[in-house]
Amino acid sequence: MDFSETARRAVQAKIKCQDRALTAITTGLSHWEMTLMKDHPRPLVLAFTGPTGVGKTETAHVIARAILPKTELVGSGKRPRGLLVFRGEDFADRRANVTSYIDVIKASLFKHLERCQGHAVVIFDEVQKVVPGTLDALAEAISEHPTLTYYPAEDPRVIHRIDTSHVVFFLISDIGWEDMLALLVAHGGHAAALPPHLLSQRVKAALDAQWQRLRCGKMIDTVVPFLPLSQADMREVLDVKLTEMSEEHAGRLWARLETTEEVRAHLVQKPFVKYVGYGLEDEGESEDEGEGGGVGEGKDCRAGKEVYWYAEFGARNLQTGGPLHALESAIVENMKPWRPLEVLDVRLNGQTGETELRWCPRETWMGGKGGEGGAGTASPLWEEAGATGCDLRWAGDLKLKVG
Repeated sequence: MDFSETARRAVQAKIKCQDRALTAITTGLSHWEMTLMKDHPRPLVLAFTGPTGVGKTETAHVIARAILPKTELVGSGKRPRGLLVFRGEDFADRRANVTSYIDVIKASLFKHLERCQGHAVVIFDEVQKVVPGTLDALAEAISEHPTLTYYPAEDPRVIHRIDTSHVVFFLISDIGWEDMLALLVAHGGHAAALPPHLLSQRVKAALDAQWQRLRCGKMIDTVVPFLPLSQADMREVLDVKLTEMSEEHAGRLWARLETTEEVRAHLVQKPFVKYVGYGLEDEGESEDEGEGGGVGEGKDCRAGKEVYWYAEFGARNLQTGGPLHALESAIVENMKPWRPLEVLDVRLNGQTGETELRWCPRETWMGGKGGEGGAGTASPLWEEAGATGCDLRWAGDLKLKVG
């Protein structure tokens, strides 16, 4: 399997506005593929770092699904066969004996690798939360001589060993994200202007300091930086989420979900998404909460200085009590019974500012040719028809979840 190309395509389709991360991931996987052809292969260790809600965990799961094509039932859903997930909060109690944490991780990892013949993806999320010393459990597995040695509790005299060279480890954290942000602001808020080597150096320095505290060692193959999201970035992410929403329910709730340009721009403004402004002053970085609705392309001017605006909670703000949640609620409350053969149209009334939900005959959108209107874009025929034949079911303001 071409791991790097398969993963690149999967990430490119699902994760937006993280080109630096995509490049680092592809490079890391390509190099790992080469090591697998050598006499002494090693596992791949990728350190994902960045602020909350920018796609770190989702990207790791997307890659896992791409390189582990077989699935298995877990509870009520499916997940890739060979995927093991640890969460930092499960190993964060400082009153606990760190040795017990190490034993739990080693036991889980050994049983998992034994079941999938050593071919696995291991995601360790929120590693900044773990008690110092916990990550020593992985030290041997990600070393130059990748092996996991395990002494079962029922008979510690028995020694079990398993090769870990065919494992991809994701260590996910927010370590160093403030340094990335400061660097981004210093370069005019443009990710493309960031020198790759400078970004890598800054993040690695922060990681080295934290890994020393966590006693994990310096065994990271590739540092993958995930940058904060501007309003323009949030628009791109929203487009992907709306397309996924349309496709997920196509043929069951509607033929297709369509949203206009005005609606999509509206859904990434305040109050739907909270933005925080960052600027550079003589004494250093400043932070201020944004006012009003739009914040432009992530840049503003206040008190004679430039301020760059980024979503405080990243893409997570779109769904958890955010605009997508509000839109879904309005649809469920007002658009039943479902019409799986019709298009559900969502648009913004230019005069009242209200969001409008309509059912439209499919031919009004498709023009009888099957494709004049793309996902999220009204066809010329629909615009000229002035919504002729469409059934307006609701008009009002989308309500955000409170609390």
